[in-house]
Amino acid sequence: MNPLCRDLLLEGRRQRVWVFDGGSPAILALHGFSGSGRDFAPIAEHLERQVAAPDLVGHGPGNAPDDPAAYSMERVVARLEGTLNELKLGRVPVLGYSMGGRTALHFALAHPERTEALVLVGATPGFRDAADSAARIQADEARARAVEAGGVDEFAARWEELPIIATQARIAAPWGEAMRQRRREHEAAGLASSLRGMGTGAMESVWGRLAELDVPTLLITGAEDTRFTAIARDMLGLLPRASHIVIRRAGHCAHLERPDEAAAQVWGFLKEVAIR
Repeated sequence: MNPLCRDLLLEGRRQRVWVFDGGSPAILALHGFSGSGRDFAPIAEHLERQVAAPDLVGHGPGNAPDDPAAYSMERVVARLEGTLNELKLGRVPVLGYSMGGRTALHFALAHPERTEALVLVGATPGFRDAADSAARIQADEARARAVEAGGVDEFAARWEELPIIATQARIAAPWGEAMRQRRREHEAAGLASSLRGMGTGAMESVWGRLAELDVPTLLITGAEDTRFTAIARDMLGLLPRASHIVIRRAGHCAHLERPDEAAAQVWGFLKEVAIR
């Protein structure tokens, strides 16, 4: 499925949104770090819904502002509300993967009136321990310096070797190769600033606010992604209206590694909570 590219003007800057036209109503979809809204193509073709998937700040050509504040979660959430307004979308289900899942959580907490449901793939509310958060900030700073010094191609090659990312090799052709190519089209400054501003350590932990999310929530993890499966189980006990499914033979990027199964779960969930 080839998406339509919509260029919006928000805060004086371009906001690129990829729209997969699968019917009404729409789902807002938020990609992971080093990804793109276009990454949702494998699952979008299995969903009988329009999927609106913006390129988050720091991702895509021409989307690397100099202002570090542009990469804060608060500003990103504000731009997402503006994106919905420009697309004339009201209350929508929000699907978020990894970094996009963290963003979806923050969006839902800031704008419950715009969040009809949450689907979180390989997501975390942040670190509970300050020492863990500090360690992640340090690690992300090292990664940011690496992409600035060595360029995007070298960084992408090393990123794809990480065990949590390596299972993306399962993503079927032609989507997997297209994702890898798009990863190399980002700007080094954008990826570095995203790591510094939106990394798990940099963001505010929202573990203590999960009880506020009185919205139907589906947590999806891959069976091989044991860390995030454990996080999802912990979240399950704190979210008021949540369920959790584990997809076999999948890792961190379960929704794209097994898009047909993930789409069936998402579709069943949306029907169950009467979002049609």
